[in-house]
Amino acid sequence: MHRTLTAACLAAAAALTLTACDPATGDGKSTAPAVSTTTASPAAAITTDPAGTLPSLVGKPLPAARDAARTAGFTDVTSHDATGANRPQTTEADWKVCFQQPGAGAADLATPVGLAVVLTAESCPTADGIAAPTPTPTPTPAPTTTKPKPKATATHQSSGTTGGSTSGGSSSGGTSGGSGHTEPPVDNHGGATALCNDGTLSFAAHHQGACSHHHGVAVFYK
Repeated sequence: MHRTLTAACLAAAAALTLTACDPATGDGKSTAPAVSTTTASPAAAITTDPAGTLPSLVGKPLPAARDAARTAGFTDVTSHDATGANRPQTTEADWKVCFQQPGAGAADLATPVGLAVVLTAESCPTADGIAAPTPTPTPTPAPTTTKPKPKATATHQSSGTTGGSTSGGSSSGGTSGGSGHTEPPVDNHGGATALCNDGTLSFAAHHQGACSHHHGVAVFYK
């Protein structure tokens, strides 16, 4: 009787254990929770905008224009003679930009930039490839020559005098020929010895003979 009760208890305990393992099926097998398998979407590709902004380069010296274009991101920058003469830009500092292609504004950074240039001292042509107009030289007016006014001379030829004249107490008659005399200056009489009666100056070394042909002496200066 004791063995029968023990066996019944063991059977009941086993049945309870099986029921606790799987209440739905009672088969004793445990069920693992379902794992969600979500596929992650790939990261969006990073794209760059190839467009840039080309500044206005017209009027700039060629080196400055080239630097400005490259700073804006345009690496393919070339230059050519705007007059169509195909002159090389050996010294870029001597050239300036007349035209650019493409013009200022938005453009793909891979776009080649062409600069049409002329020498700094030249005028730009009306269009790329046309010879620049030759500047008309401004005529230089001839210098005005002013003739100097003739200087007043104090030396003159006195006219001959007819008749007698008294000089130094002696008289002389007849016609006297002209002689060169200098009119008295304002200050020192020009070194004259005497003033003659006819207004001329005498430069005789001695009083005797002074103004002998000019109506005598009016004033002795020395």
